[in-house]
Order: sequence, then structure tokens, then C-alpha cells
Amino acid sequence: MPVFAMIIPELDLEIAIASREGAERLTASQPGRWNVISIRGLGEIPAKLQAKEVVRLIFDDVVSDNQSSGIIVPRREHARTILEAARRFVGEPVLVHCMAGVSRSPAAALGIVYWHALRAKVAEPVDASIEWLLQLGDVYPNSRLARYLVELVESFEMPPPRQSNSFNRFRSHPKWPKKPAEQDFYSRFLPQPIRG
Repeated sequence: MPVFAMIIPELDLEIAIASREGAERLTASQPGRWNVISIRGLGEIPAKLQAKEVVRLIFDDVVSDNQSSGIIVPRREHARTILEAARRFVGEPVLVHCMAGVSRSPAAALGIVYWHALRAKVAEPVDASIEWLLQLGDVYPNSRLARYLVELVESFEMPPPRQSNSFNRFRSHPKWPKKPAEQDFYSRFLPQPIRG
């Protein structure tokens, strides 16, 4: 997958998403320029990055709570680490990558963009965040990670009382990217119930 990058002047944000290979190519071509949030599963090969700073996270591209052997589900702590990195990287280029650059990294990018949109007091931050996310390519954000990020961003930036089910505003948006069937990649390897 190629690297998708853009500058959002309203947010003073340069952000990119990529696959592991794309991240390696981009940071090799611009050594020391990018701050990277590197996401991989336990069994995935770590990226070799020539970055200014790298925040490494390990979790799989799953949306269910099934914690079968060897699967690490996205958790709130992962979302917190992503947003803490975004706060440190303000005003600097941010690259988020995962294995394919299609699910985990777009979810992280959505959280970062939404946080910047709320901070900049963008009029319709949900609409704007989705529009910007869609400019980063053909993406299907991991809904579990995206939900944790949206909730955490709002707890940082919105005074109480906050809206409940805030992530539903994203998921019900007409432009929200939907997979043909949202199923965990790893679920095909899990034992299935016997019917009959």
C-alpha cells in the first residue's frame, strides 16, 4: 500500500498513514523528519524506521472482545498512548502505520485528527474529521480503536456533560467507510461453534 499524506492547514497538522513497508520507505527517504506511531500485531515484523521519534504499540486488528490465544485486542490504554503521542507531536509531521495501513492506522489517524479539530474549534468536527480521513485513501478504521479514541478525545476536550454514545455519530455518518462485513481478520482462525 502506498503512503497517504496530507496537510490540514486549519489544524496545523501534517499527517500520513501507511503500511509497514510504506512507512519504512517514507522514513528512509526523509530520515529524522517524521514522528511515527508504529502499530503491529504480536506476530508481525517490526518496522525499521528512520524517524525523529517512534511510539511502538502492539495489538491486533480485531474489534471483538475475544481474547483467544495470541490475540491482543485494542484497549483504552492503546488509545491513550496514541493521544499522548499526538499531544507531543503538535506542529510536527505525524506518520501512523500498521501492517496494511487500512484499519488500525486510519483509526489512530481519525483520533488524532478529531482531537486537533476539537482543539481548533472546527464548526462540525465529526463531519470534518471524516472528510479529512477519507482523503487519506481507501480506509476502514478499526471500530474498537476508533471508539476508544473518540471517547478519550472528548473526555480531554469537551466539558461535561458530554454526549453519550459519541462514537455512534461517526459510525452513523453517511460517509463513514464501511467494510462489506465487519469481521475480525483473526476470527477466521478461532474455533467455531458446532451447529446441527
